[in-house]
Amino acid sequence: MKKVVLKLLIGTIIVLSLKVFISCMADENFSVSPLDKLTFSTDTVKFDTVISGQGTHTVAFEIYNQNKNGLRITKVWKDLNEKSPFRVAVDGVYIADDMPTDFSIPAGDSLKAFLEMTPPVSGKVQPQEIIDHLNFQLESNTVQNVVLQAYGQDVEVKKNGWIITEDTLLSSRIPYQIYDSIVVQKGATVTLSAGTRLYFHNNAKFIVYGTLKAAGEIRNPILMRGDRLGNIFTDQSYDQLPGQWHGIEFKGESYGNYLNCCDIHGTSVGIICDSSDVNVEKIKIENSILHNSNNNCLQLINCKSFIGNTQVSNGKNNCVYIAGGNHEFVHCTIGSFYAFDIRSGVALYFANYMDNTDMPLYNASFRNCIITGLSDDELLGEQSQNNDVEFNYFFQNCLLNTPKFENENVENCLWDTEDNSVCREQNFQFNVEQLDYSFQLDSLSIAVGNANKDITIQYYPEDRLGVNRVNGTLPDIGCYQSIYFKE
Repeated sequence: MKKVVLKLLIGTIIVLSLKVFISCMADENFSVSPLDKLTFSTDTVKFDTVISGQGTHTVAFEIYNQNKNGLRITKVWKDLNEKSPFRVAVDGVYIADDMPTDFSIPAGDSLKAFLEMTPPVSGKVQPQEIIDHLNFQLESNTVQNVVLQAYGQDVEVKKNGWIITEDTLLSSRIPYQIYDSIVVQKGATVTLSAGTRLYFHNNAKFIVYGTLKAAGEIRNPILMRGDRLGNIFTDQSYDQLPGQWHGIEFKGESYGNYLNCCDIHGTSVGIICDSSDVNVEKIKIENSILHNSNNNCLQLINCKSFIGNTQVSNGKNNCVYIAGGNHEFVHCTIGSFYAFDIRSGVALYFANYMDNTDMPLYNASFRNCIITGLSDDELLGEQSQNNDVEFNYFFQNCLLNTPKFENENVENCLWDTEDNSVCREQNFQFNVEQLDYSFQLDSLSIAVGNANKDITIQYYPEDRLGVNRVNGTLPDIGCYQSIYFKE
């Protein structure tokens, strides 16, 4: 008997709840006035530049009813109908061109729309703009719309491994999308024209047994990045993240590599230079950016290198890792401000051994360089227990973020400490919330006007962006010249 009464009680509650719900629905007033309109979280949904023929990430926007009465949407459609490359779902319902729609938005409520698209292959060199409109018709016959915009970029797709066995020139006509890897065999030279763009798929590598010549220009740089062109969040793109592709490996038999005006970012391992003859230059990097790596940004193992007028920044481990060899750095900015995880290294690590193997450090010189980061000590030099192994380093006219020390290996250096007006990240013009790391100098940085001018004239009278350092101006430390300090 108790069970029967309980069931009747539950049934009565359900019926009453339904009556209340239906009553509330009936009491909701839906406007047919043309004065009552929808409000959108954006007037234009932008996909920016995306790869032609390939599906994009999903973006969303909100549809608000900020009126005192409810609104009914009686029709949703796109101007291009079935020819539109955009795909839309509103409130979880896919919007087909011939499907009637009926959405109700109570007063003060909202719906969410989701969009993705596949831009058509255009056969053209330049990105092609694609415009459509997503239209909403209300019960009042009022029509409102949101603009849908994207730019489709054709690419040359390379799959199943790209093995290069002879001298090859890569054109800057359209970007290359690299699946798997590029492998330059021994004896072959690959030359990248100014403006060449390489988009690497997840884990794709650039492996060089031969030689790489990347001849970019200040206003026409070479770009190596991941192939995810969309946003992971509304205001944050995949391009701002590390780990989007593997990186570049220069193998032991590779020599004579040259990178000029290259922007290489978003890697897992950065650039790795394997052990080779320390008397023969393995790599020369000038006027370039190596940024955002899940490991080291630049790893130089028992080889010979020259790095000039270059920004090396934001490695999870070290920005620059040196184990043995012969290395020169001139007018470089080395900054460790990795924001995606706990760092396990420093801005600059140098040693004369690796994995218990002695590797003589014949030379590691840094002139007119900034070496800094988030901690109060961003330099770490480690010497082999074998005191007979060479361990030679030299800092001249550098800004160093490390406790001050004096010996014959340091000349005219400044110390990036809290005793200065600004220090560490304050030296630069960062917007960390937007993951925008501009290493242009702040006017209060002590790096301004304190480079060695003779070194500047000899090597880099212009900064990484082509700004003159010496005509009526005192040169700044690092790879960027400010406009604050006049002679």
